Amino acid sequence: MIAAAFGYLTPVEGALFQEAIDVAVVLNALRALGPPVSFAMTSPRLSNEDLQRLEAEHKALADLVDDIGMTADRLKRLPLEEAMDELERLDRGLRDRLLPHEKKDEQVYAQLLQKKAAPDILAGMSRTHMEIQRQIHNLAVMRKAFDGKAPTETQLNEIQRLLHGLEAITRLHFAQEEEIYRSLEVE
Repeated sequence: MIAAAFGYLTPVEGALFQEAIDVAVVLNALRALGPPVSFAMTSPRLSNEDLQRLEAEHKALADLVDDIGMTADRLKRLPLEEAMDELERLDRGLRDRLLPHEKKDEQVYAQLLQKKAAPDILAGMSRTHMEIQRQIHNLAVMRKAFDGKAPTETQLNEIQRLLHGLEAITRLHFAQEEEIYRSLEVE
């Protein structure tokens, strides 16, 4: 515009130059409809075998996740000793099956980051692992605090709340992981 204002461009040349600029700006804006260029260039891929293995692990843990909710639902209806046995059994299952799975997932995340994965695709996953671990730890602490004494109604409500929260966060976490893994699947 400055060049045209000082007479270095004819009005037709100025108009054509302005149209070229407008087209360049529109094309640049259209890039927002696709994935970020940096993500497309650095995104690692998971093989179909890796994806199936990860999904199979989630399916193998489905019974344990279901058990969290069922234990919460029936906890108040059970006699004290049975309720404590159920909580101990559930705690053992969480420690023996769910926590090792979450640790393996952390290794998968580390591998993906080594392959130059965009960090934002895994941003919340490690934090969710920590929350799952924290809730399992809280369950163990609450369970041990009873030490043979009958829990109060408030304590039972707190355990139920914790179990329902653990079930929800674990289901959500599994769904998010599967979505991320699917987005990294080799085409």
